[in-house]
Amino acid sequence: MFVRLGLLLTLIGTLVPLLDALADRIRAAYPAFTAEEGRREKSAIVIYPVTMGVVAIVVWSWTARFFETGRSRARVAATVVFLVAGVVSRLPPVVAGREMPTAYGALTLLPCVAGAAVVLALWTGDPAGRSTGMPSR
Repeated sequence: MFVRLGLLLTLIGTLVPLLDALADRIRAAYPAFTAEEGRREKSAIVIYPVTMGVVAIVVWSWTARFFETGRSRARVAATVVFLVAGVVSRLPPVVAGREMPTAYGALTLLPCVAGAAVVLALWTGDPAGRSTGMPSR
């Protein structure tokens, strides 16, 4: 259940920046921008969450498959992926040199909440975690 929830939240977080009327917001915030500058700004804002979302969808899919096979290292692997994802989700403002819109930042954290639930379920043997096909202790 938690793995599917994480995958769904990641998919939503990946699609929202593509569907958002960001160009209108950029024009309102920076009226002096030319059309080309507005396109570059939109690309700079959108490229990180979309790229990371695609990578995260692959990782969530891999994680689901890993758990379904009942591998004994699932707990350690899920914990490492969770920690790396937590660090990476905080990189955009540092790497891009610009501030990510708050809504996009929040969307990148939602899958981390599901990831925390997966890790907790794996380490505690929670029945909700086992219902996802995850191995028991």
